[in-house]
Parts: sequence; C-alpha cells; structure tokens
Amino acid sequence: MEKMCNRCSKKLEDKEVYKSCSSCRTNKNLAAKERYKKNPEKYKAIARKQHDENREKINKKAHEWRKNLRLSVLNHYSNGKLKCACCGENTYDFLTVDHVNNNGTKERKESGGGGHHNYRRIIKLNFPEGYQILCFNCNCGRAKTKDKICPHKL
Repeated sequence: MEKMCNRCSKKLEDKEVYKSCSSCRTNKNLAAKERYKKNPEKYKAIARKQHDENREKINKKAHEWRKNLRLSVLNHYSNGKLKCACCGENTYDFLTVDHVNNNGTKERKESGGGGHHNYRRIIKLNFPEGYQILCFNCNCGRAKTKDKICPHKL
C-alpha cells in the first residue's frame, strides 16, 4: 500500500515517517509562526495552561533528564564503577564531580552555574580530563586543606 500525504495526497517515500510531506510540514510550520506573530499573548496563555495542566509530568521528565546527565558523567569519570576515587564510597547520592586542578569556582562562573549546567558542559566537551569522582566528604576535605589533599591521604 502506498503512503500518501494527508494534506496534499502526494505519494510519500517508503522511508518517510511522517503522515505529511516535507513541503506541507514546512508550510504548516510557517503558518503557525505567522499566527503566533499576530497574537503572541494568546499562544503564550495556551502554553502556560498546558504547562500548568502537565506540571507533574514535565517536572518528572526534567528530573529524569538531569539524573541521566549526572549518571553519564559519574559513570565516565569513575570508569563505570560509581565510587569515590579516594575512599571507595559508592553511595550514588554522596558522589560528586571534583575538579582535579581546584578550578571549580572559576569554571562555574565562566559557564553559568553548577549542577546540570556543569554536566551538560562536560558532555558537550566530550568528557575532558581534569575531573574525578569523589564523595562529598573527600571533596570538601580537599577544599579545606592547605595543600588541597584529601584528609584520608594525610
């Protein structure tokens, strides 16, 4: 059975995954942009309403996305073992990304924040060197000592 565009009835290629052809989709998108330009407040109100109605679903999806970012960074720098490079702590919630060169503050200021912003930047830069996985105690302990050495190693 041949696949046909549901707008213009043009024959679709077998590899086409949409129900309409690319030119019809382009025209539809352009028309939507024009409608938005004429009355942006109307469409912002619709978007707000949809967001409010689906807040839990949206928040859950965003939480999962951030969790997966963090997990991929932790997995990479701990070689898939998810443990502190210093003391061996393996509780996921205790693990943090440590800047080996103690330049975390400078880096956060330059990149616009920590948390998932940091994880996104690390992934975007293809996991550069200069990071390790430490538990929160070892990471804070390193920051407090004069020589930036974890208290476990003193």
